[in-house]
Amino acid sequence: MQQKDMAGLAFPVIKVRYNGPTNTRGGGFTGTLRRDGETIARVRKPYDHSTNGPRQAMDVAKATWAKYLPEDDEKRVFIPGEAGNEYVYVVVPADLLTEQVTGDWPTKEHSGELPSHTVTRYER
Repeated sequence: MQQKDMAGLAFPVIKVRYNGPTNTRGGGFTGTLRRDGETIARVRKPYDHSTNGPRQAMDVAKATWAKYLPEDDEKRVFIPGEAGNEYVYVVVPADLLTEQVTGDWPTKEHSGELPSHTVTRYER
């Protein structure tokens, strides 16, 4: 999937949910990527007690994306969030974010704080 493929579309969102243990299967995380109401990729990994839940959820999101696009060589950023009892990850091409931080920012018109909606790695 290239940037031209995303023209006019919203960015993909991967939802990751913790599934508790049952009589036949231990607990774990399930990542789901849907498009137009249809599931196009799903990955389940067992819970790993050696690390924390949010880290495991991120790993499952990345595995779900890799299952969807195994040959994806474009750098991606997984922007985390929460929606109820699910972790959500918006998958954004990294070059869209780096365009904002490679210029002369902040400009003279902007002083002090960055807008809250700006994702940046700017350091003073």
